[in-house]
Amino acid sequence: MTSRALGRKVHIYNAKDTTTVLGGIHLTTGMTKANLYSMVEIVFIFDNDYTLSSESGATIQRDDHPLKKGKYFINTAGSLRVNNEPWLFRTMSVGDQAPAKEFIHAVRERDYGWITIPGARGSISSVQNGMLLREDISTLFECYYLSINPDDGYKIVSFMGDENAGISGTCLDKTVLGNPERPVDQLLRWHFRQAVLANVRGEKGEPYNDPEASEWSVSDWGTMSGSKTGKNSISTLSLLAASSKA
Repeated sequence: MTSRALGRKVHIYNAKDTTTVLGGIHLTTGMTKANLYSMVEIVFIFDNDYTLSSESGATIQRDDHPLKKGKYFINTAGSLRVNNEPWLFRTMSVGDQAPAKEFIHAVRERDYGWITIPGARGSISSVQNGMLLREDISTLFECYYLSINPDDGYKIVSFMGDENAGISGTCLDKTVLGNPERPVDQLLRWHFRQAVLANVRGEKGEPYNDPEASEWSVSDWGTMSGSKTGKNSISTLSLLAASSKA
């Protein structure tokens, strides 16, 4: 099974132990120094202030300048712990549990720019829990290789070396953001956190998992697994990725 760490150009260390890789990221279009700081704060737990420094010892500023490849060191007077929070992968819903046709239609109507949103929608079948995505992009999104950071201008972030059809580093269209039926920030923020945990933490990285095949053109993210073994299923925030495949 392929590791997500393969091909990383950025490697993260504790400044007090410069031989042990604690994590890293693929260097993709749009990745900034501020982005690195935000990811570090998801992957690691601090009890004091910290800074990042380069191999030369220079302090890395938290700004929007492009991130460069290389080694980065965490400097803190306090403790530094790796966040062991499990990242949660989705299980496909099929049969009676698959998304209702009304939901699929509502997502397509909204994301094609039309107005009609049929029917009453509950917490799981709310159109705000879905996005219409091209099939290949939907797969990358489901696998956490692609995410949207609502705290950085809704920037599309790639966590793999491939530039993903040229969309890495771009932002969601203002038309989407102005739609009151769009996915809420809380769900986008949750997905981005899962993507960081899955792709940035650890020297070897997490394994790559293909989403299960399904006859449905919408991937149901209503049910999550609380561990990588697939045990202890829990119900959590629902975010559904819709494929544009008819």
